[in-house]
Parts: sequence; structure tokens; C-alpha cells
Amino acid sequence: MQRFHSRLVSSGLAVLLLAGCTTTTSNHDTTSSADSGRGGEAAGNEHPAPQWSRDGLTSQPRLAMYRASLPGDLGFEPGSTAWQEAQRPIPRHLGAGGERHASPGALLQEWMSEADLMASLGQDAWEQTQRIYLEDDTATGIVMQWGFKDDAVLGQDYRLQMRRDTRGWYAEHLETRYHCGRGVSEGLCL
Repeated sequence: MQRFHSRLVSSGLAVLLLAGCTTTTSNHDTTSSADSGRGGEAAGNEHPAPQWSRDGLTSQPRLAMYRASLPGDLGFEPGSTAWQEAQRPIPRHLGAGGERHASPGALLQEWMSEADLMASLGQDAWEQTQRIYLEDDTATGIVMQWGFKDDAVLGQDYRLQMRRDTRGWYAEHLETRYHCGRGVSEGLCL
């Protein structure tokens, strides 16, 4: 009976965790015009993108939960902008001509410190999540900020492309996208 009860509780928790989560397209693809404003998420798909996968890397389940919390048809569709080159440059000492780091995690942490991303946490942003997807000598790091005190911009993500050479890890490219509460038009939050 104890074993049955444990399985029942585990199954119930899994169902609760799956609610509100969606799947995304590959993190290296840009969203198509049909997906623009939805951040590449499949409408109506309630299964989360798997962890330790390209799809899971950029999945933002908070946006799906936000969409689900809205009453009926409000005349707008919350979504995400396409990835675009970030306005803030990668610090020179973290790039190809600079110092090296022992791991992509250490490099992402150093970039976050340089960008002072923690300063807004608990003040302007409710939460921040970091993820890294590793493939041989390349890695993609994601920093997801959510819960902005703004009804137009709900969150912002950064995607840092990293590479390893004989000396260690360095940053190659930085992109960003925004999660928009009232929708996306011409690549911007409404």
C-alpha cells in the first residue's frame, strides 16, 4: 500500500509540474513568421521541453503559465521577440583575445557579474535562471530574467555562445530576446 501511495503522489506531482509548460523550437533557430510573437512555442502543447536538450535550453514555462492565466480573448497574444544581437558588448577580456575559464559555467558566471545582472534581482526582476547546453568544444549559456514590474515586458533572456580552445573557454557571441505581456509587433513588445 505504501508503494502504491508513493506512486500516486509522484504521478500527481508530475501532472502538476507539466501543467502550463510548453515546448520550444531549437535554440539555434530563429522563429518563423508563423511563430513570431510565440517564441517558437507550440500552441496547446502542455509537455515541457526535456532537460539537457537544445529545446529545453530556451524554454520559458513562465510565459506559458502567464498565457494560461489570462481570461478569454483579450485581443492580444503574449509572446517573445526573436533572438537579436545584444546591445551590450561582451567585455574584451572574456572574448577570444582575452583570458580563459575552466568551464562554461565559470565563464557564464563571470559574464553575469560583468553585466551586473544580479543587481535587478529582487527589485526589478522576480527571478533569474541560468542554463548551459554543452556540445564538445562549444556551449550555449542562457540567463533568463522573469517577473519584471512592467506589463509590456515580462522578462528578458540572454544567450551567450561560448567556445573552448587549448587554453580554456571564452565568449563568442551574445544575443537577447524579450517576453512581451501584450504581444509582439515588428520585433518589439507592444
